Amino acid sequence: DSVNSGTSTKGSSLINNDSTYDAAILEFDFIPQGDTVEFEYVFASEEYPEFVFSGYNDVFAFFISGPGITGIQNLAVVPGTNNPITINQINDSTNSNLYISNGDGIFGSQFFDSTVVNFNGFTIPLKVISKVIPCETYHLKIAIADGGDQAYDSGVFLKGGSLNSNPEFEIFQKS
Repeated sequence: DSVNSGTSTKGSSLINNDSTYDAAILEFDFIPQGDTVEFEYVFASEEYPEFVFSGYNDVFAFFISGPGITGIQNLAVVPGTNNPITINQINDSTNSNLYISNGDGIFGSQFFDSTVVNFNGFTIPLKVISKVIPCETYHLKIAIADGGDQAYDSGVFLKGGSLNSNPEFEIFQKS
């Protein structure tokens, strides 16, 4: 995993060895009850649409590691590919079925209405799914960073209660 916090990280393998800046990282361990873990999210960016394919390529990753997983795996990839979630991978011309334009941030409701998110574009809700071994400990690392510059931030919205692992068995306590 090459997204680190701090000023700059040169050589991020997530975005073709470009520098990343202003990384925000959340890490935690969990023990799944079932054989699959899933999570829903939306990636949004101020870099849309002006900076798509410009060298400024904000990135999001959802790393998992633990028993049965070789190394550290990024689960936040464009569906059906191994490509990371970036503004260059999901936009109005590439994987456009996964992209929602939200205007330019100057005109429209996202500028005048404080209840509307002021990101110029975002993905449709996407789901991360991984096979796991029930009752084993896994490590999750959620990371987002500016790619190529420190301006025009991006964000990720995690659906509340969507970190899920359906148990294979129910445990009943004798009363």
